[in-house]
Amino acid sequence: MISKNKSMVSLPIRSVATLRGKNSFLNLSSSVIMTAIFVVVIGGVLGFGTQAQAADYYVSPITASTNWTAAQNIDTPCTVQTAMDSAVAGDTVYFRGGIYNPGNAPAWSQNALQPFNSGTSENPIIFKAYPNEIPFIVANQGFDGGAFGVNNKDWIVWDGFHSKAEQIANGIRKIMYIRDADHVTIRNCDLEGNSLNTDGQNNSIISIYGPNYLTVENCNLYGAGGLPGSSHNSAALLIYHSCHMIICNCDIHDNHTGIFEKENNYLNNTYYNNFIYNNHNGLDYSILFVDWKNYTCKNNVFYNNSHVHIEVNGGTQDGTLDNLRIYNNTFINPAMTGTAFALEDRGTIRNIEVYNNIVGNANRVYRHYANEIFYADYNNFYDCGYFWIDWVTGDFTWWKAQTVWDNYSITGNPNFINPGGTNPEDYKLQSSSPTLTLGIDRQDYDNDGNTTERIPAGAYITGDEIIGYTDSGTPDTTPPSRSNPQPTGILSSGTTSTIISLYTDETATCKYSEIAGTAYDSITNTFTTTGGTTHSQTITGLSDGNTYTYYIRCQDTATPLNQNTNDFTISFSVANAASDITPPLRTNAFPQGEIDAGTTAQDISLSTDENATCKYAATQGTSYANMTQFINTTGTNHLTEVSGLENGQIYTYYVKCKDSSDNINNDDFLITFSVADTQTVYNTSSGGKSCFIATAAYGTPLAEEVKVLSKFREQHLLTNYCGQTFVKLYYKYSPKMANYIRHRDRVRSVVRLMLSPLVNLTK
Repeated sequence: MISKNKSMVSLPIRSVATLRGKNSFLNLSSSVIMTAIFVVVIGGVLGFGTQAQAADYYVSPITASTNWTAAQNIDTPCTVQTAMDSAVAGDTVYFRGGIYNPGNAPAWSQNALQPFNSGTSENPIIFKAYPNEIPFIVANQGFDGGAFGVNNKDWIVWDGFHSKAEQIANGIRKIMYIRDADHVTIRNCDLEGNSLNTDGQNNSIISIYGPNYLTVENCNLYGAGGLPGSSHNSAALLIYHSCHMIICNCDIHDNHTGIFEKENNYLNNTYYNNFIYNNHNGLDYSILFVDWKNYTCKNNVFYNNSHVHIEVNGGTQDGTLDNLRIYNNTFINPAMTGTAFALEDRGTIRNIEVYNNIVGNANRVYRHYANEIFYADYNNFYDCGYFWIDWVTGDFTWWKAQTVWDNYSITGNPNFINPGGTNPEDYKLQSSSPTLTLGIDRQDYDNDGNTTERIPAGAYITGDEIIGYTDSGTPDTTPPSRSNPQPTGILSSGTTSTIISLYTDETATCKYSEIAGTAYDSITNTFTTTGGTTHSQTITGLSDGNTYTYYIRCQDTATPLNQNTNDFTISFSVANAASDITPPLRTNAFPQGEIDAGTTAQDISLSTDENATCKYAATQGTSYANMTQFINTTGTNHLTEVSGLENGQIYTYYVKCKDSSDNINNDDFLITFSVADTQTVYNTSSGGKSCFIATAAYGTPLAEEVKVLSKFREQHLLTNYCGQTFVKLYYKYSPKMANYIRHRDRVRSVVRLMLSPLVNLTK
């Protein structure tokens, strides 16, 4: 959906009245076409602009349509490649159920399906399974490109997809490739890797290279090179050069390696609430080449990872790791096998913290060299084998004697609710568990500032945590996130209505109130356009100089429903009318030139471009306050009578006017005329004695009716004796009559009515 900021463009068009025939038609057509092109091009460059707005689109595996606009209708979806090429920030693309076969990726670093555009922080591009349908993407790329993913684009979401890698013994296979792309989210996906590979290739499910702020949540990732002899690179998540990454609420199982952090990774990657099970290696840190800092592994359940739950491999290439925190995890094997923590300090590893964990049935608890551990305590090592320090082994008592660690750790039965079970929930703690008060809140998980209070050890602190993959999606306990309030700032003067709008990050119903702090259920105004991720409402009754604020709360469609409990504000104002700082413009001075001899009184008049009150003086530079006000004024036509005129004299009147905003002219406007020396009634140029009665009746000598009557006098009365006699008498008696008429509105109306037939007759 595209919204344009429109502006009026006025172009001069040459008259085509003289064009002739076919050439004329072609010239005219060309001119019109070129004008249209000019308007479009110049508008695009100078301010029409385009601004992407959120829209929903639909794709289907059984359509050949490439009509992106039509794809906003669920009944006319487009192809998946059309969506990849066309989706822009704010768009949500729904994939209808079925099998999508995108073919080969264009290169090893690419995906067969990947977006051409980036989203934004407020408006990501979302590719999402249509509700209650399963889009399945074939991952038979034939070489190591991905089936779908992101390359060098930001703010992209893949949500709800299923896929299975081609099952092949040799070669490289992966399903998704995320490369040099920031703020990408992969959620609610079920992805099966290539489990047949035995040649040591990188048969990962999601291969990750160089992103920042990647999130993988509520995904089921399994089957990557699970056979004996597979490479560590055959991992559910194979990670290079990545920072600020989150992996949470996933099931990661039946892979050679669950999560493999490898080479040139930097800082702040966090893994929590995952169920990592039935892998050869659960979580593998391979510290190569550069410094790694601030890694966190918390609230995960590791189960039956046959070789090791967590391995930190220092490597031999000058890599270092600083500040790896492993806390509040549960590590369980069904029989005594494998290693819980393999800390191999072949590089430089320091400041590892291991606390509040439960470790059960680990054949080897720690494989520890000399300086890896900075802090270790408040753990429960239950039914475990031996501890290992630099090729020497011993029991738990020996371990504590050899180190300064685990002085408050125990070896008691943790009393799981279903020991031996294969689900993470089986490893919650019974109320009788000694581990409920074993841990210490070193991480301040409840943000109360107390880091010494006792909390449960193991993955379940509150007992309400959701750990692992949920087939119906990550349980939604979060109300809609609201963004992009519109309008903002100051709207132009004269605006009487506008559309308020916002976006949400999920399907929601939004309401608005003019009262802050109103609960969602108590708000009576629901947006007219809502129920998706774009919400809008027309607001009317706006007026200049006022500010308007609306308080928005939304409710999603989760079960149970999540409602906003805080206000999201849309606030704007309407500008006052532009301040008038310009005094009136004065025109049409009357009379001008010479008027008839014998004239002793004369109407003078002028016009203004706005309603005004005008005054005059016979002395230049007189202040407005000291001038004489016109008799008829306050509109745009101003008329008054001056008297005491004499033959042969020149008269100048200086006029200033004041408008309704009290703007007064600084300069004088001149009305200048002269009175002839001798009087000649027969002079066909009657000058200023122009229809005194008509001027009084119509308010100005410039009125059309006055002009008509003046013309009648010139052409018909002054051309014969009888008419001249009538005009002489008219000039003698009409000034007093005009003065009487001028000050009486009812009389003016009657006179205009009486003059109308003559005006109509003489036109």
